Amino acid sequence: MGLSHVIDSIIEENYEAIVKSIPFKDILIDLRIKRILTDVEVNQLNLHNKSHKDTGFKVIEILKARTDVDFFQFCNVLKSSTIKHVQLLGRRLENTANEKGQAQGDTIVPENIEDPNSDASAIDIDEMLRNLPKNLESDYILREEFNNTICEQLRQIDQFGGHILVYGMPGCGKSVAVCQAVRQLIVEENYFKSDGCHWIKIGDVSEQKLLSRLRALATEIGVENTQSILSLTEINSKIKKFFQGKYHIKNTKKSNRLFIFDDIWNQDYFKHLTFTKKSIVTSRFNNIKNKNTYVCIPAP
Repeated sequence: MGLSHVIDSIIEENYEAIVKSIPFKDILIDLRIKRILTDVEVNQLNLHNKSHKDTGFKVIEILKARTDVDFFQFCNVLKSSTIKHVQLLGRRLENTANEKGQAQGDTIVPENIEDPNSDASAIDIDEMLRNLPKNLESDYILREEFNNTICEQLRQIDQFGGHILVYGMPGCGKSVAVCQAVRQLIVEENYFKSDGCHWIKIGDVSEQKLLSRLRALATEIGVENTQSILSLTEINSKIKKFFQGKYHIKNTKKSNRLFIFDDIWNQDYFKHLTFTKKSIVTSRFNNIKNKNTYVCIPAP
């Protein structure tokens, strides 16, 4: 079927901007969800294209063999990006298509295409905020600088991956502040849209209790045969390998989930929570092993 002449010409006119400004490797899953790409195409793009530009070249080649509806879905993926210039490019491509299409009586945004910012395509917030406590208004912390520091580091983690440690004395408001920041970014700013977050209370627990919680987590995300796992080292390795199955769409999506490990009392437990590429931890300790893997934020 292919693209209309109008849409094909718009892609050609904006070819350089599309290839150079879009982090294609980061949006492959979104393009698969919108059915612009197939599972096979995503796997091939991951395996054989080393740079964003190489991937972009192949994605455009595929897009030009699709329909106008797919082009507008592509624009919506760009508009829902957390990167400002990518959002603007998505809007510009869509607006140009509308203007040229209306002028030629040819193409406008199809009625069945949902705007990523509209209520019709809103993400189920409860699904995105797994176990995240609902702060009462009286719980909210008005330490703006502290909140802004956490939010800024979380924005970086959403884009590049990484780990945050928020530390301080018991009762200083670490957990409330983290909860507040995570909720703000997901609900109000549309960060971590790939798979949201997952809040896990650690506290003062035995190794067996922690193992039980991590088994439950592993089962929830799709790891099989978790009940036969008998050690924290093994469960950590099992989940990590599951997430590293990067050529499987569901695994890749879940590996982008932000994990919040709240209130770690035992410093030895940090080494058993390395399976995720995006995490934020609250603890009274900051002299942990491998401290250099964390961005450390002291509570006021």
